[in-house]
Amino acid sequence: ELWGQNSVTVALFEWPWEDVARECEHFLGKAGVTAVEVSPPTEHALGDGWAVRYQPVSYQLISRSGGRDAFIDMVRRCQQQGVSVMVDAVVNHMAAPIVYTPRKDRGKKCGQPKNTSKGSTQTCQGWNGTRYENRHFPHNRRMDSFQRKHFHHYPGNLESNCGWPPFSNNIHLCDLQGLPDLNTEELEVQKMVLSYLFELYEIGVTMLRVDAAMMIYPESLAKLLQPIPWDYVVQEYYPAQLSSKQMVNKVTTVGAATEFNFGWRLFASLQDSYYAGAWQNRSYAVEELLHLDEKSGWHCVYSVCQSSLPTGREMLFVDNHDSQRERWKPPEPEESKREPANATCVWNGIDVHGCRLNYKSGHRYNLAQRYMLVWPYGDAVWLTSSFAWTEFDQGPPGIRNDSLRDFTPPGIRCRPTPTTSPVTEEYDTDENRWVCEHRWRGVMALVRFRRLVGKAHPVHTTWHLMDGFIGFCLGEVAFVAISRGYDQATGMGSNESLNLTGRQTPLREGLYCNLADELGVIPEPHDWEHKCTGREPIGVDVNGTVVNGMLRSGEMVVLHANYTSWAASAPEPTPAQDVAGVSISEMFVM
Repeated sequence: ELWGQNSVTVALFEWPWEDVARECEHFLGKAGVTAVEVSPPTEHALGDGWAVRYQPVSYQLISRSGGRDAFIDMVRRCQQQGVSVMVDAVVNHMAAPIVYTPRKDRGKKCGQPKNTSKGSTQTCQGWNGTRYENRHFPHNRRMDSFQRKHFHHYPGNLESNCGWPPFSNNIHLCDLQGLPDLNTEELEVQKMVLSYLFELYEIGVTMLRVDAAMMIYPESLAKLLQPIPWDYVVQEYYPAQLSSKQMVNKVTTVGAATEFNFGWRLFASLQDSYYAGAWQNRSYAVEELLHLDEKSGWHCVYSVCQSSLPTGREMLFVDNHDSQRERWKPPEPEESKREPANATCVWNGIDVHGCRLNYKSGHRYNLAQRYMLVWPYGDAVWLTSSFAWTEFDQGPPGIRNDSLRDFTPPGIRCRPTPTTSPVTEEYDTDENRWVCEHRWRGVMALVRFRRLVGKAHPVHTTWHLMDGFIGFCLGEVAFVAISRGYDQATGMGSNESLNLTGRQTPLREGLYCNLADELGVIPEPHDWEHKCTGREPIGVDVNGTVVNGMLRSGEMVVLHANYTSWAASAPEPTPAQDVAGVSISEMFVM
């Protein structure tokens, strides 16, 4: 079942194909992950930033992540582990004729006869050397040989078009931030795009994330997608483009859509605010997480309204490669700071205004992604796995500033799970830039939890404490407790553990492993060996109440009826045992 709450996708942003394959074989498949989402596999513009991956020059399957053969091999190996492959498909536009590298010339038009303040003699070309011009890709293969007539343009002017933004312009006909907008209403264009998508399907790709889908008429996108029997399609849509019921109906007829509101609400419920020149302790707001209810809804709070998408057609996420950078600003000189330093975003407690958690938020980000996995809300979920950055457009590890064709070699080594919120400067500037949020403590175990529990078990026996603690039960199968914890940046929140003794659970008498504390993947219940890899197991008595269990600051306790322990205690793990801090080759003997 690919539609429904048991669908979990992990997005391995900018990972090389060989590393994606290994992750499927040694981690994602064993964890029960439904699909792995990979960065656009097509030839892209040259440049050192991450955004060039979203500027296709041709539909050749050769990119910074690897070539066609490596891509095919990755798809095959992931499928063998039961992990479907979701491609981030860019079919709305092609690359703009501008220079991205070197940075001193960024934004200049490429392919000009001489160097000027607005133009460069640097050739407009892609990763594989394919040359292109302004709204003209004459050197491509038959399936993607786009000419100027194949793009939206001003009447009588094939070389230019309106832009979006400004948001008053037509979103479906104008160029997204200067990227030439394909005329996807035109039959020749549809045939060429379909040829690319069919090639992916023949290779074994069964799922798509359609980048910038909101820029394409739903009717046109349907013509591109419906000839192929995709297992799952998710379209990139921001809430503003889903304001009418008519548009929602059209979009959800094509497939699912991204649900940006959820991540904004998580930020508002977990983050302190800054108002009237002082930090405001919002520990009490974690109680709002008990009310993200599909029946009652959370309406409009903090200038974020409830999703207009049907719950069966929304993909939840905490952040993604775009949104994690949206409100981030580089550190300012101390004397010019108008607001206190913050890992991601400062808000006033009234209007969240696009703020969301990202890896720089530290263990609070991990709290958010684990909450997303255990709370019975929404449909499919998407876990982001990214790399560290200190500049907005910084490319992945291995890509030097001002480089054209640097390649990220296979051999990813992940950072450990952060222990503070936000992360320390030492953590954020570590030379090893692969963050791998999906490997953080407890995440993969809760992927299994989500796929087991689904929506079949109602929430009951909720409780909350004003200093940032909440809890709830799910039917007769699970008990969950959450601590918002202490924020090192604001100095707010509880740094104390909560004794859970006496808390009611729906569980039978026994010892239970805390799944939110497990170090790696856990098997299905019939293969469970009753051994905890996290801290000590938690006891439940004959009445279903906790008899020994501590909820640490900023952490979670998640107990499931099928994951009991036969040991009275578990060894305290050392940092070296943290699965997020090891490479694939170190985890398993190859």
